[in-house]
Amino acid sequence: MQQSHREAPKVELPRPKQILEHKFGEPKTNIGEFDGTLRVISFNIFLGQNLDAVLYELSLIEPFPDVLLLQEDNIFEDSMESVNNNNERKIFRHVGGAIAKKFNCNCCFIPTYFRGDGEKIPLRGCYGMSILSRFKLENINLFPCGDTRPTLVKQLSDYVYGERAFAYAEALLPGEKKVGFISVHLPSVGKFYERKAMIQQLFENVDSLKTKSQQDIPVIIGGDCNTFPFVARYLPFLSTDLLFSCKSESEEFKHFVEREDNGFSFSLFDPFPTNTKTIWRENVKGSKLDWIFLEKNKFEVTSKQVQKEGTKPTSKLPSDHKWLLVDCILSHKNQ
Repeated sequence: MQQSHREAPKVELPRPKQILEHKFGEPKTNIGEFDGTLRVISFNIFLGQNLDAVLYELSLIEPFPDVLLLQEDNIFEDSMESVNNNNERKIFRHVGGAIAKKFNCNCCFIPTYFRGDGEKIPLRGCYGMSILSRFKLENINLFPCGDTRPTLVKQLSDYVYGERAFAYAEALLPGEKKVGFISVHLPSVGKFYERKAMIQQLFENVDSLKTKSQQDIPVIIGGDCNTFPFVARYLPFLSTDLLFSCKSESEEFKHFVEREDNGFSFSLFDPFPTNTKTIWRENVKGSKLDWIFLEKNKFEVTSKQVQKEGTKPTSKLPSDHKWLLVDCILSHKNQ
């Protein structure tokens, strides 16, 4: 355990579908503090296993992002402190909370998978998705992804239980403007059409929210969509999905998400090329797993970045994923 893990905020382990919130910073609400450009980053932090490097990597980004969409955020048991506490109660700490505290952000966390089932196997923590912001976060919500089957996943030699959902929150910008943000993480197992169904369910949730609120709040979606040719998910090998995936899964996913005839009141665009490499492993082809989608006709992208090599303070990388970053402004008709 690193020193940054030991200093991460203590939290109560949330229940399934319970939203956890932190408020560490004063919201950036002064017009003078905001030049109209939103800086948004999406980052799968690999459970914050190398939290020291994650914090260091983020500290190099200038200016610091206004909103961070995190995947594989982690609440873990501090077993050492639990023992020192005479086992009266388990002590849990939040990786995303450590990031929020370090950079004076507000934070919301949505749990998806739990270590242990709370019955036969004691609970030892959970992981999920977070939204961090230097703006005030409002209307924090959880979007089901359409796959409600209880899931048992072996991850890092540990079994985890739960069902997938996505995190939603609205950032209150100066001038009472709002932007909706969604952090998503699609499964690495399962067929391509199953992940498309989850995006379709997400679109339905966003459309319903826009309709109910009677406010056309522009949205930005970021996350790890696992769009890469993982052969094992297409067994048996006679599956027609296999060759399709190896050839063009990223392109097809982009086309599916960006299509304008989607039947909803909004459409999205991705500013990064489909050949953008977002993971570090050199032996994985078609390795654009991570995406940022912005609502079409609502945002203008002024710049975009992908994490570069050579910015790690130790021999270990902060994560197996690279971060993606966009600078954008609201389109003039949405000002």
